[in-house]
Amino acid sequence: MGLNNNKKKALKELFQTVIIPIIIGLCFFVWVYAIVVSHEWKIIVFPLSIFMLISFYFLSGPIYAGVLLGFITTVSFMIIVIAAGSMTRLTLFLQTLWLWTAFSVMEFYKIQIQKHQNRILVENEIINADLDILMNKMEEEKRHAADLRQRLSNYKYLEEMTIPLSSTMEEEKIVSLITELATKFIGKGEWKIEKGAQSSIFAGYIYKYKVPLLIQNISLDNRFILDNAKFNSLIAVQMEVSDKFWGILKGTSIQENAFDESDLRLLSILGGISSLALTNAQLYRRTQELAITDGLTGLYVQSYFKERLAQEYIRSKRYGFPLSVAMIDLDHFKNINDTYGHLTGDEILREISQIARKRLRDIDFPSRYGGEEFGIIMLQTNTGEALKVCEDIRKTIEKHVFLISGGKTKTTEIKITISVGIASISEKVKNFNDLITLADDALYQAKTKGRNRSEIYNSHE
Repeated sequence: MGLNNNKKKALKELFQTVIIPIIIGLCFFVWVYAIVVSHEWKIIVFPLSIFMLISFYFLSGPIYAGVLLGFITTVSFMIIVIAAGSMTRLTLFLQTLWLWTAFSVMEFYKIQIQKHQNRILVENEIINADLDILMNKMEEEKRHAADLRQRLSNYKYLEEMTIPLSSTMEEEKIVSLITELATKFIGKGEWKIEKGAQSSIFAGYIYKYKVPLLIQNISLDNRFILDNAKFNSLIAVQMEVSDKFWGILKGTSIQENAFDESDLRLLSILGGISSLALTNAQLYRRTQELAITDGLTGLYVQSYFKERLAQEYIRSKRYGFPLSVAMIDLDHFKNINDTYGHLTGDEILREISQIARKRLRDIDFPSRYGGEEFGIIMLQTNTGEALKVCEDIRKTIEKHVFLISGGKTKTTEIKITISVGIASISEKVKNFNDLITLADDALYQAKTKGRNRSEIYNSHE
């Protein structure tokens, strides 16, 4: 195809620069001969040269036509010199002038056409440039639209994925869900949650500088010096609970440049949602704790004490485990309230609760059963073991000195004793309420026998 075009171009140039000039040259000599031998040359033959001029101008170009016009003008002036009669000279001069005018007009319009063509070319170039700009903008808009669609899809997917986060209030399940969501949402890397600023150097860095991390090549990052790192790329954002640093959500990959800014934006959104879920879980846990714990002593309330005792009673009966319950009452506590006031009484109750907590075992379950009465569930504990625990608490409180402030410098020392009743699972106990009743009976025996003592309910009495 290219060779054919070159041949056509060569033939065209040969035609314009050789063949046509030869033909026009021959015509010129014929024209000169016709002028010399013709009697009517000034009227017919001379004007016909315009056709040669026009043909030469448009077929071979203005240079060739200009040369021809020069020859015609030379011949014309030679004839003017030798011609007889002023009219003949004037006619030849006017005809020569007409040829020059025709040539000038053609040249003028050619220049105008070239200017117009150049202007069209410039305008076309401008239009093409504007078109290229518009096409680039369209492509950019398409990419932007595609990016928006992807973001909307991601956000919709994120919304669908975060529904499970709102379905649980357990921190362990939320943590597991967060790593699962990060794996699906980002679609690459291995994900882990690190709790606390001391969990890793990355958590410490984010905690200190309050910025996320996006590392393309860990070996080139001078902020972190790791020996035998098992990853090359890292991305991490901080997670907060109740507006306080809780930990980080971290993704790693063995590939370099695995994560980018768009991943960081998406991860920041997921981190924010996860932080909210963890905060809600913590608030829920606190609410539950407030619902089952006494605000003054921090021990469990009576309703939860009974609920837990019912569960432990069923479990102990099923597996044959021992189970004991102790009921504790402060001796003559009404006198303390009447003498020193209820605020002092509350302080003593709080202090006794702390003493009991320190003396109890991990398997013991203390509660505030009433005003100055306490209950303890002792799991897998027989009567003798329960008595040992309760006596330890009773003796510790008996020896303890309670200081009561009476002014700026004056303090009063008082002593407090307790009475304890203990009951354990036996044939006489049919349900968990029987344990409470029997422990109360034993407590009553302790009070009738002089207080400041521990009594075991004897099922054989």
